[in-house]
This record gives sequence, C-alpha cells and structure tokens, in this order.
Amino acid sequence: MVTQSVPVPAVVAAELARAARDNIDQLEERGHTNLAETVRQYSAVLLFQSSMADGGEFISVSAPALQAVTAHRSYNPKGEYAQCARHFLEQYNVW
Repeated sequence: MVTQSVPVPAVVAAELARAARDNIDQLEERGHTNLAETVRQYSAVLLFQSSMADGGEFISVSAPALQAVTAHRSYNPKGEYAQCARHFLEQYNVW
C-alpha cells in the first residue's frame, strides 16, 4: 500500500507537530490511548523531517501524518499554520 505524500513548508509541519504533541495528554485522559500514540509517532516523524530542512523549505510528508497533527493539535494554536496545511491537504485531494 502506498501512502500519499503532501508537500508542505517545514515550519508548518514543525509547528503543527509541536501543537499536536501538546494535546497528547488530553487525548490519553479521554481514553484515546491509541490515537494519542499515533499522534505522538506522527509528531516525532514530522519534527525530525522538518529539522532536516532549511527554514522555509518545503518537505514531503505523509498525508496521514499531516492530517493527524492538523486535526489533533491543541485548541487553535497557530491557526495560520493549520490553514496552510489544510490548503495543501485539499489541493492534493486528501481532505
């Protein structure tokens, strides 16, 4: 099975991953342990990928990873980053 990739600015991936990581404890408290672990793993991958890029460089990330960190970030931090991610997810027919 092939996972679709989506290009996104590295800074967007990093900020959304950090915001999603901040929400992991709340997911676990609500009993969503599997989802919390998925978000934890995707956040780590996106943070690693974005750390290898220079500044505003675009990186190619897994669509499920970008979806997860965009959907499960803590309440509305970095709204402009979420809008940017949604734009690319919609442009590539993921959302």
